[in-house]
Amino acid sequence: MSEVSLLLSVVIVLAAVQAGLARVVEVPMRVVGLSGSVERYVSGGVPLPPGQVPKDAGLTLLLPDGKSLPSQHRPIAFWPDGSVKWMLVGCFVDSDIERLTVRMGREVRQQAPSTKLRVTKSDDGYAIQTGVLDFVIDKHGGGFIRHARLKPGRQEQDARQVDLLRDDHPERRWALDYYIADQPWPSTRAVPPPGRIDHSRLVIDAVELEQAGPLHACVVLRGRYLHQQMGRRFVDRPLDGSRVDVRIHAFAGCSYLILEHTFVYEGDPQHDFLQSLGLNIPLNFAADKRRRVTTVAGQQRTEQWMYANPLFAVDPPDKSNPNHDFPYWRSGGVVQLSSDYYRTFKLTDPNGAALTMDEGRRAGGWIDISQPSPAWGCAVGMVDMAENFPTGLAASNEAATISAMLYPPQASPLDLRRYTQLLGTGEADGYPGQATGVSKTHRLWVYFHLGDQAAARCAELAAALNGHAIMTAEPAWLAQSGVVGPIRELDAQRFSKIEALLTDMTDFMLAHQRRYQWYGLFDYGDFQQIYRYRDPRNATDNMRWMNDWGRWAWVNDEALISYWLMMQFLRTGRADYWRAAEAMIRHVRDVDVKHTQSYPLCRAESAEYEYRDIRGFGHRHNVHHWGDAYIGPRVANPVAWRLYYYMTGDGRTRDVIDEVYQANVVENRVWAGSDSMSTALYALYGKWEMTGQDEYRRMLEQFLDAYISDALKRGQFATNTEWNFLAGRAGREFRGTGSDDFFWHSFGMANFLVEWQALTADERLAQAIVQHARAALSHSGWSSNYCHFQILSAAYRLTGDDIFRARIAELLARHEGTDRPVPANRDHWFGPNARLVPKTASMLGFMASGLPYVFGALQDQRQLDLPARP
Repeated sequence: MSEVSLLLSVVIVLAAVQAGLARVVEVPMRVVGLSGSVERYVSGGVPLPPGQVPKDAGLTLLLPDGKSLPSQHRPIAFWPDGSVKWMLVGCFVDSDIERLTVRMGREVRQQAPSTKLRVTKSDDGYAIQTGVLDFVIDKHGGGFIRHARLKPGRQEQDARQVDLLRDDHPERRWALDYYIADQPWPSTRAVPPPGRIDHSRLVIDAVELEQAGPLHACVVLRGRYLHQQMGRRFVDRPLDGSRVDVRIHAFAGCSYLILEHTFVYEGDPQHDFLQSLGLNIPLNFAADKRRRVTTVAGQQRTEQWMYANPLFAVDPPDKSNPNHDFPYWRSGGVVQLSSDYYRTFKLTDPNGAALTMDEGRRAGGWIDISQPSPAWGCAVGMVDMAENFPTGLAASNEAATISAMLYPPQASPLDLRRYTQLLGTGEADGYPGQATGVSKTHRLWVYFHLGDQAAARCAELAAALNGHAIMTAEPAWLAQSGVVGPIRELDAQRFSKIEALLTDMTDFMLAHQRRYQWYGLFDYGDFQQIYRYRDPRNATDNMRWMNDWGRWAWVNDEALISYWLMMQFLRTGRADYWRAAEAMIRHVRDVDVKHTQSYPLCRAESAEYEYRDIRGFGHRHNVHHWGDAYIGPRVANPVAWRLYYYMTGDGRTRDVIDEVYQANVVENRVWAGSDSMSTALYALYGKWEMTGQDEYRRMLEQFLDAYISDALKRGQFATNTEWNFLAGRAGREFRGTGSDDFFWHSFGMANFLVEWQALTADERLAQAIVQHARAALSHSGWSSNYCHFQILSAAYRLTGDDIFRARIAELLARHEGTDRPVPANRDHWFGPNARLVPKTASMLGFMASGLPYVFGALQDQRQLDLPARP
């Protein structure tokens, strides 16, 4: 389908929808980021116009040739009238499928799959049958599956079922072990001080069925890692273990599982160093070890070995190596020790040294171990293995186990101390921040298969499962459906200069992320802040990012950069934008935002700790993501997370949105400032969209009624708004002037008000927005250059008053020529001509969050060339 015909079909369908004539809604969709050459399950959120699709609507997926695909769906967000706003849809697709059509309506009939996934409730868990894999998930499986059986395929009808797992030591199936130092680690020492390993014991407290359908089901296990010593130096700390969530995804007709493991670091960074973290799967292989084959994917080649004969002179070997003619390769694997270095290794003796067999930049991300009789095996892979370094994969021929090492023991104990205990220029006062309470979510997959790894196509499946595929609506449909407010899809013809500016800013940051390898266990997804900035407080100018400038360094979602990336993906459909948005949202959600109920807070005047529940709050930008003393609501704004949830149904994201809601709304811990109040507003808005329950809307409307009334009296919105959402009243009189406050414009308050007005068509709110924009016209500080595009665009869209159009044109003109935020010539993005004109990358975020609303307010950029009115 051509771009012109696609746009025409979108316009025709939307016109019919808006006229109330369409009983069936058809949405053009694309599959983005698909990799590999095997069929895999792909899902995505379908954005829908208001009032058109009831929650009980039927749905079918159509290929370009008109054939239908089996699928499953569920509403995931609602409009105020109860109609569906986002519908989560999933299906199996081949690697060559790029476009699909989703058809919805009460009369639509969904095609039934030939193989259905079945979930049955058991005493304390669930039994799941995919059609080829049967297993149980309950409290006794150590956070994994048990009683697992692999069924023969159609071509092996006479073969017997294979029992896959041994049941030994389930409490150590997942293991989170720490190195506990006897004393703080002096910065002058290259190795940690004397100490001991503190082994974990996993306890599962709850088993929940998060979603179930004919094609895809997800069960979440919630539990705790218990330790003897970890965190014990925090005296009288009210904590019982470290939280862990394990999500297990199963798919109809498939013998692979996708796992998501989330843990919270609850240690003392001065003493408790992460030693190892991983999943160890004991396989129920036959007793004969000699013919087991291990395969590890490297970059250019795979390394393969057997227990008895590594040379494969005869395969299978005709001798059992009785004279030790060859080494007995008892175990081996691969470790990714940095984002661009891995090594594969083999061991003949558990107490001996590992022998390096292969080295390269990025490992293939999977390992397999198989036996010949009965012929079956297990492969394990890791998503973004290099980006989340250090990571590893291992298999033991001796013990018949296969392991995913989310933090490998081959790496040094993980040091989470702050880079200094002294506060630097511009850092928040009082006390240094600590890593206690950060979390991390890893994604991996486990594939049980018949035959060896070649027959099971492990390499092809790894290429598919290690990718980042998403089903997404065509940008033209998404923009016009109204689900993200008054924006427009990418239009390089009518807005060539502005689109080029926005694209260059985004591509510049992604290019630098790749070049400077902003990767690692707790860093992957984030950006740095300041590039070669001349400042009397930090005069270094050597063409690098100032990753050692205490106040700045990592962005930590300053300026809601995750929203910038998400909006760019929604407007363009670019796969690299999706991957960047997903990585940053997951990073901010897990690392920048804290998840402990017992954060150790130590004031400078006291040596004693007090312990606070800081779930739903996050740290400001710093050299370490947790380094700044600021722990507040603004870092936890879910404006972009909720969109990620609607597009993926990701359960971890929903959990953290609930945490933010609990802290900032239910427990009323939100701060009154305009950089923080929007966090509570978006948490409430998200809860209302997700559930359709009016209690959330009433809480929002009570606040907005008071906020708008105050704004209409004073001519602009206030910056400080103490408000109790549950009680529906203000804590004190509103104060502060938002028109000259960059926090108000750029930390979510403007986003929320403009989006809410577009949603509700509230005339009083429209009047207040216009008044606020007029008040902002008189301000000419640095923030107006970057932060006012959204409010000015909304005012122009609502009034058509040329004074707002002229101001937009004036501000955009300031970003041309030598003052362009990033060079227009991409050859100058690195080297002596490289520059980032604004002081921080956050300023790019301020600007990038507003420019989409410029497109939504204007017909084309020629409107900005008209003579300006005074």
